[in-house]
Amino acid sequence: MPIQLSPDAYLQYVYTPDYLRDSAAYRTDGAVCFEKLNLPDVRVTKTDVVLDGGNVIKCEDSVIMTDKIFYENRNYDKVVLMNELERCFGSDGVVRRGKGACLDWAGVCPKCFLKAL
Repeated sequence: MPIQLSPDAYLQYVYTPDYLRDSAAYRTDGAVCFEKLNLPDVRVTKTDVVLDGGNVIKCEDSVIMTDKIFYENRNYDKVVLMNELERCFGSDGVVRRGKGACLDWAGVCPKCFLKAL
């Protein structure tokens, strides 16, 4: 369930997407999942941002996700949320709106972007 950021770094986030709010049996605890992976010698960045890892495309120097991130995290001010995402993903925070209301950070990896369309 954690998002792999690099060979030795992972992002642990909150997984409570809107489509599972009424289905507690299908929600998982990211901390428990990560613990069960038993990965020694890795760095873990933790955040309280609500994400669905399946909606995140991580390239070498960029991240692509839909603008649903704002809906799922209405408790965050948008600027504060963008700063937290920048901290988590280590990107420059440049956001561009693209086809399908996608958000991307820093120079988009063209191969990853085309696969996502």
